[in-house]
Amino acid sequence: PCVYLCVCVCVCVSVCVCVYIGLDGLAERCAQYKKDGADFAKWRSVLKISDTTPSELAIIENANVLARYASICQQNGIVPIVEPEILPDGDHDLKRCQYITEKVMAQPGNPDPTWQP
Repeated sequence: PCVYLCVCVCVCVSVCVCVYIGLDGLAERCAQYKKDGADFAKWRSVLKISDTTPSELAIIENANVLARYASICQQNGIVPIVEPEILPDGDHDLKRCQYITEKVMAQPGNPDPTWQP
C-alpha cells in the first residue's frame, strides 16, 4: 500500500521563492499509516521555471523539505519517494530547462530543520 502525502502549503517568501511545507505532525501520521499497512509514501515539490525562478534559495529549501520528509518516513518504517517536479510550462527554452533540472537534481537536501544555507 502507498500513501500519497499532499498536505503541503506553498509559502511564498518573496516573488521568486516558494517552498512547500506541511511536515507538522508527519511522524505521527506516518506511524499511523504504517499501522494501517502503508509501505511507501510520496511527496512532490513543484518548481516553476522563468528567467528568475527557481532561485538558488528555492532549490536549496525544497531539497531540505524533501530530505526532512524522507527522514521522517524512514524513521517510521515507510519507504519515501521524493519528486522534485520541474514544471515544463512557460516560455523558457530547452537549454534553460536542462540547466534548472540539473541544478535541482544535484542539490543535496539536509534533513536537519535547524540548518541554514
